[in-house]
Order: sequence, then C-alpha cells, then structure tokens
Amino acid sequence: MDHDPFLAIGLGLAVGGGLGVLGGIGLGLSPAASRITSIAIELFRPIPPVAVIPIALLIYGFGIKMEAAIIAFTCFWPMLLLTQAVVSSVEPRLIEVSRILELSPRKKVMSIVLPAAAARIVTALRLTIGIAFIVAVTTEIAVNPFGLGHAMMISQMEMRPSFMYAYISWLAALGWLINTGLLMIQRRMFGAMGLEVTQ
Repeated sequence: MDHDPFLAIGLGLAVGGGLGVLGGIGLGLSPAASRITSIAIELFRPIPPVAVIPIALLIYGFGIKMEAAIIAFTCFWPMLLLTQAVVSSVEPRLIEVSRILELSPRKKVMSIVLPAAAARIVTALRLTIGIAFIVAVTTEIAVNPFGLGHAMMISQMEMRPSFMYAYISWLAALGWLINTGLLMIQRRMFGAMGLEVTQ
C-alpha cells in the first residue's frame, strides 16, 4: 500500500492548523470565551500525540487518515494558542476603529485583525510545521507500517545505517527548505514587519 507522509502532514496542518487559527481568532477577540474555554484547553492540550494513536487507530485503522488525524490534533494547539496571543495583542485602537465603523465580525477580522496579525501567524505556522514533521515520523516509527519513519526503522533493523542516515538527512534538508521558503514569503509579504517577527 502506497503512503505519502507529506500528504498526511499537509492534511493534518490544513485541518488542525486551520481550526487552530479560527479558534485563536475567536478567543483572541473574546476575553469571555477565552476564560470559559481555558480549563478545557489546559486539560486537553498536554495530551501527548502518542496517547491519541490508539483512538486514531480504532477510528481510521492504519494509513494516511490515522496519521493525518494525529498531526491535526497536535498542530491544533500551538496554532490556537499562538493565534490567540497574537490577536489579543492587536493594537486596541484598531479594534476601536472597527467599533466606530460598525463593521461586522467578519469584516473586522478580514479588514483589521488579519492584516495586523498575519505576519506573526505565519511565524506560528513555521513553528507548527516543524512539530508536524516530528509527529509524522514518530507516528510512523511507532505504529504506521508506511512512510519515512517506518523506512528508517527497517533500515536500522536490517543494519543499513547508510539508508537510515540518508532518510534523516533528507528530512533535515526538506525541513530547512520549507522553513526557508516560508521565511522568504513572509519577508516579501510583510517587509520590515516580517523581518522583525522572524528575529
């Protein structure tokens, strides 16, 4: 059975990261909602990804859906908390302008909140992508008989260290390329602000 770990990473990031951004925006704009959900967040956030593996296996079995679900669960929390922190620190005068203009919640987010917070949200995404790679490889090593993590374990058990080091080098190079690409996009899109938040 073919398996593409990068597709699993992409799906997990899209679902978990996307929901985290949406939830973070909502909590960042609503202190009341933040207080109400704080206990639940602190209760579920520390759950390690490996503890979710049995549940994901029961629901999805082996394969890309199981791996993507674990990645999504893991990526949700950093994107939620980092986005919440970024949105809650948006200049209060900008929020006041939205009230004066009587903007709808959607227009307030699209016209004021996202432009002010986008550079730092991209920084959060860069950090979360690294977490996604770690979780993907760990999941494949632990239970998923497909992908790079499994191939690394097979190489180790078959006493082929050259293959194992090649996989590790490939992952390191890929992670560096993705991070460098996002950093270039961030600097191009946000200029001086992008440079400031990446330091």
